[in-house]
Amino acid sequence: MAYEVRLEELQPQPVVAIRTKVPDGDIGGLVGQLIGEVWGYLEAKGVHPSGGPYARSIYVPGTPIEVGFFVDEPLDGNGRAVSDELPGGRAIVTTHIGPYDQVKGAYDALNAYAAEQGLQPAGLPWEVYLTDPGREPDQSKWRTDVVLPIR
Repeated sequence: MAYEVRLEELQPQPVVAIRTKVPDGDIGGLVGQLIGEVWGYLEAKGVHPSGGPYARSIYVPGTPIEVGFFVDEPLDGNGRAVSDELPGGRAIVTTHIGPYDQVKGAYDALNAYAAEQGLQPAGLPWEVYLTDPGREPDQSKWRTDVVLPIR
């Protein structure tokens, strides 16, 4: 897949997320489980997310992973789900279309663009899941934005 990379100026975005470590095994299963858990927390608080779910990590076993939802304003956590903020500032972004397990090409495109333009990462990348697999079972139509903050 050919990826179009765009430069964006992001606004800081409040989120509610759960942080843990990337497992040696099924990362996709973990992300799905955490999305469900954060969704349950938001439902219990009567809060509707302001955007789809996201995950921020480098996806290497043993490293941190954060999975959550965008919200309109910070919320009190429950000990496991915490309120946080994804940073604003410059970022390069591309959209992956297809199964989640093929998103590596989007990261490769962002890294190549950054190298070509002399840009340095300014934090962990994140994925924003734009398609709800429960509503669209055809994985070839799933859309995921991959965001890399830069200096």
